[in-house]
Amino acid sequence: MFAFFGARRAYGRAVHEAADRLVDAYGEAADQEAWRAARLTGLAAGEAEFCQAVAECVTRKLGKAPGMPLR
Repeated sequence: MFAFFGARRAYGRAVHEAADRLVDAYGEAADQEAWRAARLTGLAAGEAEFCQAVAECVTRKLGKAPGMPLR
């Protein structure tokens, strides 16, 4: 059970780190770039879920209204 929580924390940390890198690289345009990546076709389910989580995190970090959910 503790391994589950460790993996969950690591996933959350990876999402936040990816969001921080996008904001650093794209500034205010990071929101648009993150949602563009989240809407790419051909991603595996896990990749699409990660990209959506990153896009939601970028949106929160920039203080913008949430984007449209994919599902």
